[in-house]
Amino acid sequence: EESLGFTGYIPYPDTTGASLTPLPALQDKSPYSAELQQTAAAIVADGKGILACDESTKTIGKRLEQIGVPNEETYRRQWRELLFRTPNMNEAISSAILYEETLFQNAEDGTPFVDIMKANNVIPGIKVDTGVRATFMDGETITEGIDGLAERAAKYYKQGARFAKWRGVLRIDPNGAP
Repeated sequence: EESLGFTGYIPYPDTTGASLTPLPALQDKSPYSAELQQTAAAIVADGKGILACDESTKTIGKRLEQIGVPNEETYRRQWRELLFRTPNMNEAISSAILYEETLFQNAEDGTPFVDIMKANNVIPGIKVDTGVRATFMDGETITEGIDGLAERAAKYYKQGARFAKWRGVLRIDPNGAP
């Protein structure tokens, strides 16, 4: 906008300046800003990583099948409990991305997985997209889940999730272009 000599406006939908849309007014700081900054800093702490255990029921079923275990909630819960109760996991893991089923699951003794993670200083996160589907373009996909995202996010936050993952699947052809 500075190159056009305008302030408080952005050129949209073109870049010629023929159609100018006012920028939205600055908003007050979110009540979640400080918590979000602390969470982000903790996730990227030196020497630590993110545990991606957000496999869908279908995907974790394929993994269990490879070792001869049926894809049943009991076995999925047992696998996840083994992960979250691993001694000293927080020495290398800062956070974990969960699938919705996992976010609301409890360990065999009734303790919510989220509470086990928090007790071990591992920050629970959640995969918020609802999957990808093919588009009309050859090999391209679109991520779904925008509809109802605000409601799901509020529910996930209430359950203890403190960050979210949204997938954006890109296909790169042999020439390097999407």
